[in-house]
Amino acid sequence: MKRLAAVSFMAAGVVAVLLGLLFLVGFGGHIYRLAVAGVMLVCGAALLGLGVRWWKLAEAQSPEQLRKDILSLAGRKAGSLTETDLVAAMPDRAGRAVQTLEEMARAGVCTPRLVAGVTRYEFAELLSIIVIRKCSHCGWEAPLSSSATACPRCGAPIVASRGVDDQGIGLDTPDDPP
Repeated sequence: MKRLAAVSFMAAGVVAVLLGLLFLVGFGGHIYRLAVAGVMLVCGAALLGLGVRWWKLAEAQSPEQLRKDILSLAGRKAGSLTETDLVAAMPDRAGRAVQTLEEMARAGVCTPRLVAGVTRYEFAELLSIIVIRKCSHCGWEAPLSSSATACPRCGAPIVASRGVDDQGIGLDTPDDPP
């Protein structure tokens, strides 16, 4: 319905602008034609602007656009987001966005997981993965460029594991062994 109204307003705006241009071209020294041209151009521009705004609002509410926006937000959030993230990012269309997210979960696009009492929707294709070389005993992180297989602090083996971006990844401090 909004799209039909938007198209109607845009069509009326185009007609009004064209009539305003016609009166402007046919001015011929008659001041009333100039006044009519000005009114038609202003009204036409206003109708066009309102029609375009309504069209954009209707497009933002469409399920396809909501899916695109949810995937974009998930990409910025390292492939995992909550309903709270969604509501914060899209407050004007939060209800529909949450419904679309649940539909995406039912369709298998994302997987809901309960983490610390909060449901996180994980998009497997968008999850950020990084490699960490860490001591299996004391947790010291070895540089990726190092070929050490044992921890210089405690002698336990260093294992490579995969972590996601939101895990705490420390930086070597100057007193850490090389």
